[in-house]
Amino acid sequence: MLNSRKNKYLLNRTLNLFKKLYAIQMRKLCFLLLLLLSCESVTRIPGYTETVIFDFTKYIEKEFYFFYNDYYGEYITVGKISIDYYPEHVDIGTGAVHVWEPTKIQPDTLIRIAYNEAIKLGANAICNFNTSPISKRTRYGEMNGINVAEIAIKID
Repeated sequence: MLNSRKNKYLLNRTLNLFKKLYAIQMRKLCFLLLLLLSCESVTRIPGYTETVIFDFTKYIEKEFYFFYNDYYGEYITVGKISIDYYPEHVDIGTGAVHVWEPTKIQPDTLIRIAYNEAIKLGANAICNFNTSPISKRTRYGEMNGINVAEIAIKID
């Protein structure tokens, strides 16, 4: 009789332990299911239009000229200029995850920098004015910028 009571006690205790473990596992499973359902997947990114205008008029008034292609008149090449411009970046990440978003690049800033560098070389025009996107890794993460490449020339 004693052995039978002991077996029932051990059986009940084992069943209670399994019930507790089952309840814990079910809570974990429910938590994971809720977490999974709360994650939103991106199925499309809407399109948009962005217009960038490089306005050279204030420099033309100073008799300084910009040419996107070769200049076919008489000139003297005074130098090749390459500018890597990285605007300020703002952290839009959460917690320990850093996501760096660049502030908008102003075309006037790029033109002013190119103009000032060409003037230092004694040029009065820039030909082959080209821009291209660039990026570099820093200790803070990926930074995006723009490269401005041109040839500084002196037109007679």
